[in-house]
Amino acid sequence: MNKHRVMVVDDEVVNCEIMELHLQDEYELSIFESGQECLANIENVMPHVVLLDVSMPGMDGYEVCKQIKANENISAIPVIFVSARSTSEERLTGFEAGGDDYISKPFNANELKVKLSLTLSNQKKNQELEDNSKMAMKTAMSAMATSSELGIIVQFIENSSQTTTQKALAQTVIDACQEYGLNIVVQIRDNETEHNISGSSYVSQLEEKLFYQLRDMGRIMEFNQRCIVNYPAISLFIKNMPIDNPDLTGRLKDHLCVIVQAANNRVAQIILIKEHQERQDRRAISLQKMALELKNLSFIFEDYYLKSSQICVEQLLLIEEALPSMGLEEDQESRIINILESSNNKILTHLENKAELEKSVKSLMNLSSL
Repeated sequence: MNKHRVMVVDDEVVNCEIMELHLQDEYELSIFESGQECLANIENVMPHVVLLDVSMPGMDGYEVCKQIKANENISAIPVIFVSARSTSEERLTGFEAGGDDYISKPFNANELKVKLSLTLSNQKKNQELEDNSKMAMKTAMSAMATSSELGIIVQFIENSSQTTTQKALAQTVIDACQEYGLNIVVQIRDNETEHNISGSSYVSQLEEKLFYQLRDMGRIMEFNQRCIVNYPAISLFIKNMPIDNPDLTGRLKDHLCVIVQAANNRVAQIILIKEHQERQDRRAISLQKMALELKNLSFIFEDYYLKSSQICVEQLLLIEEALPSMGLEEDQESRIINILESSNNKILTHLENKAELEKSVKSLMNLSSL
């Protein structure tokens, strides 16, 4: 079995050798020591994934990644940053540049292998979805040359590619079928819900039961004027197939299979879009919460500083008031007061030395507001 091709880009020879040691048995490696070499050779190598260092002379990893993503021929190649610069801000910069993942140096060999495997698996799934969509589009475009009926399919694929919900996609399917003069009911399914939508009226309980009973019974089922077309995520129930015209019926079945297959692929894409948006929403909420917590931390620290200063001053005043009653010599009292004043000054100086903490808190607050 052919190995996946992995391009390693790092100006440190030692890092390249370490990656080669851990990966050479499982992957076909191409190693380059600069971003310029990577960009000059990547279209010849066409790796399945790029392991990219960030800190390199001449052109850093972020710029290299941006140029990869800007090139239509190679933009789909996943990029995993491997860098010692692993702050949250650096990671966000990497994702903004188009990176797919981020591994901190010194890296763990098992973590590197797991992330490589996951990235390649996700790439394969995305490629399969893209290939399916391209295949449906290619079928529609070539068929349009032989029959004006297939222009409806082309329009459907264009319209469906703009839909972002299952209900909107179902309505697009209904619109296309109505152009063929068909009265239909659509069921679109995902992992959580089922959407039943009719092109002419409400969906009856009988129609819902038919979907449930027949959706796993085969790709196409026909009974008189009625016909059901099944795909994993969508079923189409046609109520008025023109059975008195066998040629038209045959063409329509072919057209409907193309439409339903394309809709089935779009359902998978909509689910991915929804999951991505949910992750983005959760991330935004988490960042907002972090900003509030950091702001609260800043207030707590300021209050701690003021109260600690006040306690130090009050402690010194109490001792000064108590000393005369202790029967000490004047030089002894002075010595004790000097010691206490020195200690208090050190404590206050330590508390005042908060610039680094404030800088870190402000940096995190700025990051959380991105």
